[in-house]
Amino acid sequence: MSPEALFRLLNLYFEAIAKPVLDERGLLDKFIGDSLMAEFGVPQNRGDCEEVFAAARAALAMQANLQLLNKRLISEGQAPLMQGIGIHLGEVFAGNLGSKNRLEFTVIGSSVNLASRIESLTRIFPEYPILISRPVRELLGDAFEGTALGFHALKGWPDA
Repeated sequence: MSPEALFRLLNLYFEAIAKPVLDERGLLDKFIGDSLMAEFGVPQNRGDCEEVFAAARAALAMQANLQLLNKRLISEGQAPLMQGIGIHLGEVFAGNLGSKNRLEFTVIGSSVNLASRIESLTRIFPEYPILISRPVRELLGDAFEGTALGFHALKGWPDA
């Protein structure tokens, strides 16, 4: 794929997945390669339950938007895209990070790393493009369908 075509494709993809985050009052933190990092509850928190539900709704809308985008790509003779989403609830530290020449608002902390590790499990379970941690599942209750996939060792994490 040419660089121009890749940029076009990535911009189409990011447009499709960024809108649900904004619609649910999430924060678009950054684009990292072909990934998007978003937070809910930063800088203002509506309460853990509301933020978890917002993240879950955004994730489902991202999947729906990806399906629409894939229909378009297939009609243009291109391969469909796949995505993985990891959702975790935990404490983060938010602030401006960088150098005096370039600062960006972001979050750091072990919860950020754990969400990333959960997302990486979607490569092992491609039939489950949205994976959530136990604290998220507990807050969602029966409001969303889910399948328990058990405990998994995560890189850099002491417990499965």
